[in-house]
Amino acid sequence: MFFLAHCCTFILLIYLRKPIYKHRQFLAFLGLVLIIVAVVYLDHQYIPPFPNFYTLIPICGAALIILFGEKNTLIGRLLSTRLLRWPGLISYSAYLWHQPLLAFVRLRSQESPTFSTILIIIGAIPLLSALSYFFIEQPFRNKQRFSQRIIFCAAGIATIVTLMLALFLIRTADNRSMIMNNGGNPYLPDL
Repeated sequence: MFFLAHCCTFILLIYLRKPIYKHRQFLAFLGLVLIIVAVVYLDHQYIPPFPNFYTLIPICGAALIILFGEKNTLIGRLLSTRLLRWPGLISYSAYLWHQPLLAFVRLRSQESPTFSTILIIIGAIPLLSALSYFFIEQPFRNKQRFSQRIIFCAAGIATIVTLMLALFLIRTADNRSMIMNNGGNPYLPDL
């Protein structure tokens, strides 16, 4: 139901685009305001779990910016600055890096991470994301440098190596849990 409401809202905005195109400056600005309001005021403690009607606020904001935030609008120029484009360029890498880093921190300690650990993670994510962007994403986008065959072979090899590493780590974790459950005796005959 919520998905349907979101889709209907977006379709309505697309349908109304031409008649209200002359107000694109205001509508793009309204979109930015809606996103900021959602980030600042929507607290997960006071609203029901997602999806809900509160999610329409940032969705409508994003739709307004997509539809009316063209390059000749103030919002379009603001979002086109290097300072705001850079997080967009590394955002996919940040998305890929944040979860493994957080998972490793949680696995490393049973307690909540310290403030300094959180700061290190916050600093490491953009650094690793930038390195991934320059040394992985950009080279693979260059079709003269890597053919499709090389990319598929590399992906296959990476998949096999990842599976082997995962199996090794699972086996190591099983062995460690067996040692811990048997009084910490490292000289168990069944290992």
